[in-house]
Amino acid sequence: MASITRRGRAYQARIRRRGYATLTATFDTRREAETWVRAKERDIDFGALPETLAAQQTTLSDVLEDYRRKVVPLHRGAAIENKRVLAMMRHPLATLSLAEINAGVIEDYIESRLTTVSGSTVNRELSILSRALRRARKRHLLPHDPMADVDRPKNSPNRTRRLDPDERRRLDAALRRCRNPLFRTFVTLARESGMRRGELLGIEWRQVNLKQRVIGLRDAQTKNGQGRQVPLSRRATAALRGLRRLTGSGTYVFEGLTVNAVKLAWKRLRMRARLEDFRLHDLRHERVSSLVEAGWNVIEAMAVSGHKDMRVFRRYAHPSTQHLIDKLDQLAKP
Repeated sequence: MASITRRGRAYQARIRRRGYATLTATFDTRREAETWVRAKERDIDFGALPETLAAQQTTLSDVLEDYRRKVVPLHRGAAIENKRVLAMMRHPLATLSLAEINAGVIEDYIESRLTTVSGSTVNRELSILSRALRRARKRHLLPHDPMADVDRPKNSPNRTRRLDPDERRRLDAALRRCRNPLFRTFVTLARESGMRRGELLGIEWRQVNLKQRVIGLRDAQTKNGQGRQVPLSRRATAALRGLRRLTGSGTYVFEGLTVNAVKLAWKRLRMRARLEDFRLHDLRHERVSSLVEAGWNVIEAMAVSGHKDMRVFRRYAHPSTQHLIDKLDQLAKP
C-alpha cells in the first residue's frame, strides 16, 4: 500500500508491503513522488528489493543492546554513553521492529524528547541511533537508512555563564568551609587548570610532578584522545601538596572520589555559595576565558585547555563585557 502526504512544501511518499521494510522518501512535487512510488512498487513486484523477515523479527532494542555491549566499551566516555543507550532502550521507540523504523517514527521520537530535554541531548541520542542502525545495515538486517530523511533539531545555544567578582568571593568562602579535602582540592584544581571532571578523577600521583608544576595526561585520559602537559599554578600546586600530605601514597590523586560524589558535593557547594545556574563544567569556561582576558594568545590558551579545534575553543572563551569595556577605555587613553 502506498501513500503520498503533503508536509509543508514537500511531499512524502510511503510504501508499506507485508514482508518488506516501510519505504519513505521526500520530494518537491507530487509527480516526483508518484514516479518514485511506481518504480519502487515495480521493484518489489519483480523481487528487486530484499525481503525483510529478519527486520520484522529484530527490534530496535535488540540493535541497541548489541551496540551497547560490543561498541560502547571501546569509546571514551563509555559510562555516560552506556546510560544514554539504556535510557533509549526504555523508550517506546525501542519496542518497534526494524521493519517499522522509518523517518516518521524517528521524528515522533524527536518531538517527544524535546518536551523534556534539550536539542543537544536529542542530537547525541540520534548519533547513537545512527551508529547502531548502521551496524544493523552492515548485518543486512535493514535494507535502507531511516535516518537519511530525518531533520535533526538545533543544538542548544553555547553556554556563556561567567562568575562575577561577588560570585567568585562567595565561591571562595564556601570552598574554605568545605570539610572534605579531596573535594576542596578537586574544585581548586578544576578552577586553576580548566581540566574536565573525567580527567581530574583519573589522575594518578605518578603523573603529577610538583617540582616542575605539571600534570602529564595520557592519550586515553583526554576527550580528544591526545595527551597533554597541564601546567599548574602556584595555588593548584600548593593544594596538591597539601592533599598529598593528607592522603599518603594512594594510586589516584582523588582516591575514592566518584562521579556521583562529585555531583552531590558540587550541588551542596553551589547552594552554600548561592550560585544560580552555574555548573561544575563552567569552571572550565571560567579558566579558559580568564586566560584570554589575561592576554594569553590562542595557542597558549589551547595548550592549557587541550582544545585542537578553534571552533570548539571559541565556545569556551568568553571574555566578560566589563573586560571588553576596560580594553576600550585603554584605547581611549592619550
